[in-house]
Amino acid sequence: MEEKTNMTPDWLLLRRYAQEDSQEAFAALTARYLNLVYSVCLREVHDPDVAQDVTQAVFLLLARTAPAFRSKTALPGWLFRTARFAAQNARTRQQRRRHYEEKAAQAMQQQEEGAGDAAWTEIEPVLNSALAALREGERACVLLRFFQGLSFAEAGAALGLSEEAARKRVTR
Repeated sequence: MEEKTNMTPDWLLLRRYAQEDSQEAFAALTARYLNLVYSVCLREVHDPDVAQDVTQAVFLLLARTAPAFRSKTALPGWLFRTARFAAQNARTRQQRRRHYEEKAAQAMQQQEEGAGDAAWTEIEPVLNSALAALREGERACVLLRFFQGLSFAEAGAALGLSEEAARKRVTR
């Protein structure tokens, strides 16, 4: 029977599938054109996983539309056009999804940055008042440690103090 389906014209296999629900006939068509459809899809989308999904979609569409095919329909041409169209649609959906994901990531980043700016806006006026209220030695240690980025040892050395003394002044 295998040899017989290889020689059977496409339109007859389609008719058998459409009228008799012959899975064997549809399997023969799929085997005959699977590589054609997959290669068209792969050339369009450049992603093997997406190409497999689109190939499945093309054969599902073939199964649904099989009753409408006429004996003069050139199945390879129909599969080629359908595969290209489906692959281009898949590529467009991928590009849109990627675009929306990038926009969402940018929006989240801007919100995070905006949240930091909002926190700074609240803290900024209080910070200067709090620094001004510190004693001179404590203020100098805090400024060297947090605004200049010095370690406790470096801040202490800059002020002629030990590391432990600078740590205590900052902690107070």
